[in-house]
Amino acid sequence: MRENKLVTYLKMIISLFICLVLFAFTVKSSLDSIDLYNQLGDLKRVRFAGLLNNISSWILSGFLLFLFICLLYRLITKKIIPLPIGTFLLLFSIIGGVIGLVLDSMTREKVKELGYQECKNEAYFSRNASHKIYVLSQADCEVK
Repeated sequence: MRENKLVTYLKMIISLFICLVLFAFTVKSSLDSIDLYNQLGDLKRVRFAGLLNNISSWILSGFLLFLFICLLYRLITKKIIPLPIGTFLLLFSIIGGVIGLVLDSMTREKVKELGYQECKNEAYFSRNASHKIYVLSQADCEVK
């Protein structure tokens, strides 16, 4: 019985660690989008991902934040959270998505306001990832 509890706690700690690492990566990606917004105007070239690429890290951050809270609560109190966890996972994901969507639209608007121009020859489109390059002057576009 004691060995079974040890295995359970070990699984919880490993799950918590994995969740924390994934959460750290998504937070870094989310913070990069804030940095991009703050650096607009100073940068000559801006690489701007597609809408889904920009908000997906925020959605995942919200999802993993609540999952991390649940795992930590379970590890500390040895009880399961008495809440509809699926509903809260969805709610945190939606909140993250809304934050990402608002930031993405603010960044796109700021790109237009500052007079950035799109480099048509440097755009990349695929099913998994896409991006466009914006520059202050067309002379900064790379010739392909």
